[in-house]
Amino acid sequence: MCKKKLSFIIIFFCLFLYLFSVENYDDLFSDLSSDVIEESSSENSLIYDLPQFKLSFSGEHSLDFHVPLIEEHFNWDTYYKTPKFKNLLGFEINYKILKVVSLWQLDIIMNSSGDWQEVLEFAPDENYISLSPWKFNIKAGFQKFSWGTADGINPTDNINPYDLRGGFDSEKIPALSLDVEFYPLDWFAIEAVYLPFPLSNRLTINVVEEVDDKFGKFGTDVKEKKLDYDPKSFILGGKAGFFFRYVDFSFSYLYDIDSAYTPDFSLKKYGAFYVPEEIELAYKRVHYFGADFKALAGIFGIWGEICYSLTEDYILDKYGIRNHLLRWCTGFDFNYGPDDDFYFNCQYTGDFIPDFDTEFYKDYEDGNPELNEDKSYYLVFYQRSIVNQLGGSYQGLTQGIVLNVSWSFLDDLLKYEIKTAYFLPLIYDYNHEKRCSTC
Repeated sequence: MCKKKLSFIIIFFCLFLYLFSVENYDDLFSDLSSDVIEESSSENSLIYDLPQFKLSFSGEHSLDFHVPLIEEHFNWDTYYKTPKFKNLLGFEINYKILKVVSLWQLDIIMNSSGDWQEVLEFAPDENYISLSPWKFNIKAGFQKFSWGTADGINPTDNINPYDLRGGFDSEKIPALSLDVEFYPLDWFAIEAVYLPFPLSNRLTINVVEEVDDKFGKFGTDVKEKKLDYDPKSFILGGKAGFFFRYVDFSFSYLYDIDSAYTPDFSLKKYGAFYVPEEIELAYKRVHYFGADFKALAGIFGIWGEICYSLTEDYILDKYGIRNHLLRWCTGFDFNYGPDDDFYFNCQYTGDFIPDFDTEFYKDYEDGNPELNEDKSYYLVFYQRSIVNQLGGSYQGLTQGIVLNVSWSFLDDLLKYEIKTAYFLPLIYDYNHEKRCSTC
């Protein structure tokens, strides 16, 4: 079976290399009688054009090579640091109001495992069918959505899960979905998105094992409640956009499944204490309310984006569910120099958690509970010690600056780029560096 998979991948890859290397495409596609052949240096695409019919092949190739600067991390032990040759291959068909897109990711991971199944990663990317009757645009299939106006930091863009192995440059995972866009006026558009079931992020750690390690000394049974692939687990969202001469803005809403686990504790008596007998890690519902804008001011592009995520702890009175989250991003960019070869981008971003728990170590000295016969006392203790952590919340306020500067040479064939970011955490438990010493 493994040999068959490897043979298929090699044949598929060689086919695309052949398509991009041949010189006479009339011989290859003689029945199409192509009159127009266009080449794109950025995507290496080839387009075959007929009246009302167009077939195009595309390929994007990149070599990711990271060199750690800190001596103790000077290795390629993780996916992010490992050199990778990434290839996005596919085709697109356009015929009248019909469009078919099929993209596939083939990555070569240069690790030392010696197992070709770990060296090669072959997975579908975007694969969908699109129809554009009248003022509608209807798409169905595996899609990637791009909501928001900021550059790569988009608080309102919460539909797709992410492959978090990529760190700051994590890529989206296509989601099976139905997307309907309607443009009744030149200055107004609405969009509706439906996902029959959610997908979880691809994590760099096993959360179940991490929680089990923390509570293993108590003999705690840690279970994961899998996502239910049934109609009850649907995701539904909508967006309304307004477009004017100097400014565009939109409002969005998404009824989603939280990407972070929420623990549900069952306690048992353990000597003089109560300890977790069972912890069930489940996904709860979350509501996203978003707004964004973008505008032009001379040579400057300006944008802003904000999103408020409302968890099932609607009035912020439950320790067992993580708090709400307000995220924002605003920035500007401009091009300068001959042919606008110089590019500068600056963004200010941050997040705020209302009613963040900053007194855990004040209430529990050294992060440990006191002797108490009240079972609810221990339940609150365990909830306060881990719920926000699992939600990725370690401080109540975070602010950051992200800079991106690039120079292009030789008609964009060569590009130097520098990215840097600085984040400052604020409003956290100043009594201790960690959230909980026992967990």
